[in-house]
Amino acid sequence: MDRLAELRESQALTLRDLAERSGVDANTINQVELGHRKPRPSTLRKLAKALDVEVREFFEEPVPLAEAPKEAGPAQPPNSIEELLERRHARTRHLADPNLKATLDQRPLEDVLQIVREAREEIEVIGPEVAALAQLKDSLAAMRLYSEVSRQVWIVRFALPRRRGQKFVEGDLASPELEAEIDKTTRMFEESWATAGVV
Repeated sequence: MDRLAELRESQALTLRDLAERSGVDANTINQVELGHRKPRPSTLRKLAKALDVEVREFFEEPVPLAEAPKEAGPAQPPNSIEELLERRHARTRHLADPNLKATLDQRPLEDVLQIVREAREEIEVIGPEVAALAQLKDSLAAMRLYSEVSRQVWIVRFALPRRRGQKFVEGDLASPELEAEIDKTTRMFEESWATAGVV
C-alpha cells in the first residue's frame, strides 16, 4: 500500500509518529506499507483519521510520470546521507557523521545512549526511502548510498554492546539500571532498523 507511505511521508511523519496519532502499532503500519499485510477496515479508518484524509485516498493511483509536471523530472536518489536526512526532515544527523565510529568511541556512555536513541529516530524517518534504494540495483548511486547507510547503522548497532561494563562515572561501573537501559535502547534500535527494512 504505497499510498499510505506516501501520505505519511508527505506530512513528514515517522512510523512512530503515525502509530501514536492513530493507535495502530508501528510494525503493523510498516507491514501494511510494504504490502506484507492487508489492513482491516477499522485500521484504515484509524490511519485515515490520523492523516486527515479519506480512506479512499489510500487506494487512489498516483499521477503517472507521463502526466507529472515536466519541470519535476524523475526522482533522483539523494547524493548523500545528509541529503537523505534533510529530505525527510530528520531532527538530527548522526548517521551522516563521517566519523561516527570515533564519535561513539570517544563520547561518554550517557552521550552514546542519546546518540543511539536519536539515530533510531533517523532510521524510522529514512527507512522507507532506504528500502526503496535497495530495489534500484541498476543504479550505482543508489547502491552506494544504501551501503553507506547500512555501514552507519551497523556502527550504531554495536556502539552500546561494545561499551558494556565500561565505567559510567569515574570510579563507578555501569549500574544494573544502566545495563538495563543499554539493553532496552539496543533492542529498540534493532527493532527500528528491522521494521524500516534497513540492512
